[in-house]
Amino acid sequence: MSIKGNQKISTITLTPVEMMIAGQVGTMRRVKSRNQGYNAGKHTYKSDWNTDFDGACSEIALAKYLNIYWDGSVNSFKRADVGQYQVRSTPRLDGRLIIRENDNNPDEIFVFITTGNLPTLHIIGSILCKEAKCDKFKHEDCWWIPQNELYQNLKGCHEQISL
Repeated sequence: MSIKGNQKISTITLTPVEMMIAGQVGTMRRVKSRNQGYNAGKHTYKSDWNTDFDGACSEIALAKYLNIYWDGSVNSFKRADVGQYQVRSTPRLDGRLIIRENDNNPDEIFVFITTGNLPTLHIIGSILCKEAKCDKFKHEDCWWIPQNELYQNLKGCHEQISL
């Protein structure tokens, strides 16, 4: 049975090469987004460049944890980031997972990762989109899910995934 709480699933440390790859992918994502005029900095206090770098680092960390291939795709919106998972991250060690209005697949699993001590990242937990989009987490035009409300596995439900 999965539980909710203030634990973390795992701590992953990226190598210098993995950090450089994340930097390249983050840069490509930011340039592509700027050129296409995507909504920048909507729910963040940091630069868009940092957001894209931290996102790529988080995706690499989850792929490394799961021992699966990460393709480093650029602007493949709404496609899963790693395996079957959408990855969201923050540099704030006490941060919350943000689910947006346009996250529409109710069965999508979101994994939350903190990046505040790069190259070390913490995989905090997961939740299904349909569980996250409830009144108690609603904040303006999105949902903020506290870490203690996330499941301590990567299913976002009641089973542990088998690795």
